[in-house]
Amino acid sequence: MNLGPAAFGGRPAAAAVGASPQFRDGRFHNTAAATALPRGAARTAAREMIFGKQVRRPTGPVPLGTPGAAPAEGLHLTWYGHASTLVEIDGRRVLFDPVWSKRCSPFPFAGPRRLHPPPVPLDALPPLDAIVISHDHYDHLDLPTVRELVRTQEAPFVVPLGSAPTSTAGGCRGGGSSSSTGTTASTSPQDPDRRARRRARRRDRTARAARGTRRARRRGRTGPAARAARRAPPACA
Repeated sequence: MNLGPAAFGGRPAAAAVGASPQFRDGRFHNTAAATALPRGAARTAAREMIFGKQVRRPTGPVPLGTPGAAPAEGLHLTWYGHASTLVEIDGRRVLFDPVWSKRCSPFPFAGPRRLHPPPVPLDALPPLDAIVISHDHYDHLDLPTVRELVRTQEAPFVVPLGSAPTSTAGGCRGGGSSSSTGTTASTSPQDPDRRARRRARRRDRTARAARGTRRARRRGRTGPAARAARRAPPACA
């Protein structure tokens, strides 16, 4: 049972994890050599983040520009802040790590706040061809933004292996396949068979309700209460 916010996500499917060629002996392995942090580096970084005197916020308002229309050909990038970037290549549009919330957090009342409002509202984005989530940190995978994109866009979501439970909580429906490397999975808010399944479920519910009504009527005519009523003497006026 998950009692936390939906943004906490869930456990990835064991079959999907086990199918990854990078998953062996119960854990994932990097395909390239990785350099481990020196001992104590994490504590030093945390201490510096909390007690450091560096200026980490701008001293004035952050200037914002209004994105213009991209050319039909070539490469065009629009930066919306942090990692949120729209990449347009020869007319195709891919949105990376969209975060439009006021905070990078699973809670609306805590966590780092934005330094400026989004340059454009989500519903003003052009039609997208794909939405890519690089990883599931809150400053890259923002559940309210995902839900709004599911409502306003028809593009599939491309997410890392293991991030599908959070994306599904946002309303994305799984595409049922993973990439050849096993490191990403595709989810889409649009399911061509979704309406057909809904209609079938409604028909099943209607049929069950009709059968229940018929059974209730038969019990009313032939059940113990009906037999007792037939044996009882007529009531006197």
